[in-house]
Amino acid sequence: MSNIAVKRIIFRIMILMGIWLLFTGWSFWSWVVGIPVVIAALTAYRFLPEIPAFNMHLVGAVYFLIYFVKQSFFGGIDVAWRAFHPRCPLSPGLIRHDVQLTNDFAVVVFANTISLLPGTLSVGLQGKQVTVHALDRSNEIRKSLSLLEFRVAKLFGEEWTGG
Repeated sequence: MSNIAVKRIIFRIMILMGIWLLFTGWSFWSWVVGIPVVIAALTAYRFLPEIPAFNMHLVGAVYFLIYFVKQSFFGGIDVAWRAFHPRCPLSPGLIRHDVQLTNDFAVVVFANTISLLPGTLSVGLQGKQVTVHALDRSNEIRKSLSLLEFRVAKLFGEEWTGG
């Protein structure tokens, strides 16, 4: 085993032990369970597929975070307004969105982020097409998806070719 591999294992052990400490505090007796849990997590980690390399840009990450928090807040207000409105103005349905992102990892981040935003749920990903269930199928959702894709592109430093 190489020196780098040993350092990675030690780093993972430290991370897992730190997480355990966050959950249980500094209780000495919690390690009776904690040590087997850390060992089991380390063992399980070996069977996970390796994540492909990607570049994340700091400026893009800041803009993405601001965008995500803003969309989550205003999207939550919109969903609540629709739920309590006497006429319940909904037009639910499926929308297909053709993804322009070139990085496969960025496409997965895009599809997963859709599901985290209020009023939308990513229900399918086939190649470069995402199927989205939305509470409102108006053109606004299409604009929102394009803007989200733009933010994900900037997050990963991709040149944006979409609309």
